[in-house]
Amino acid sequence: NTSYPTFRMFARTVKGVAAGTNAATNTCVIVQTNTTGTNRAVCREHNEQEEGMVQQSCTITQTNVSGQNIAVVDQSVLMDHEDTTQRSEQRSDISQTNGTGSNYAGVSQRSTLSTEAEEEEDEDVFQEQDVIQNSVVDQDSSSGAIRADLFQSHRLEAEVEEAASVEQLQNAQAPFGETECEGLQIFEPNICAVFDQNSTNGTLLVNSRQTLLHDAEAEEVEG
Repeated sequence: NTSYPTFRMFARTVKGVAAGTNAATNTCVIVQTNTTGTNRAVCREHNEQEEGMVQQSCTITQTNVSGQNIAVVDQSVLMDHEDTTQRSEQRSDISQTNGTGSNYAGVSQRSTLSTEAEEEEDEDVFQEQDVIQNSVVDQDSSSGAIRADLFQSHRLEAEVEEAASVEQLQNAQAPFGETECEGLQIFEPNICAVFDQNSTNGTLLVNSRQTLLHDAEAEEVEG
């Protein structure tokens, strides 16, 4: 199986360092420190492959006194195959600390997994699809404005036509390892977002949207 990642990390700051950034493993770590200037970090990760597992991770830490903190994470996964197992894991962690300056965080996590098997009259078809999306946004400012925009979505499509038997699983496995939602609910969610905003005089704003679409179809199956 061949994975074709498209990876771009952009960081602009007076004093900053990008540590642990590795396009081969879809890992991005950005640390920025400033006083009056702007901290701006953009992390984009994109993978296209037929099957298997994709893991994407972005961690951004920004500290400022009166300048702006701006952090953007864009993660996307696209898979398309027949009789197979597909798994996408996307994790994002943004931490922003400021004095009088503002904090802005934007996160987009998208996964589309598709599998289709046709004319497998004498075959047993197995299709398994799992998506894990986890995002943490932690923002602090004494008087600056704080805003977070989050969009998480995944689409699972499984289709079989003419097979001896079929087993289709979608989001049947729990997340691997710990997530920020662990212990908050009685179950382990496949999609999770945690916001923590603190300010003495500044405004606080969160825009969050989560979309899950599951579609499984089997036609002309003997077993």
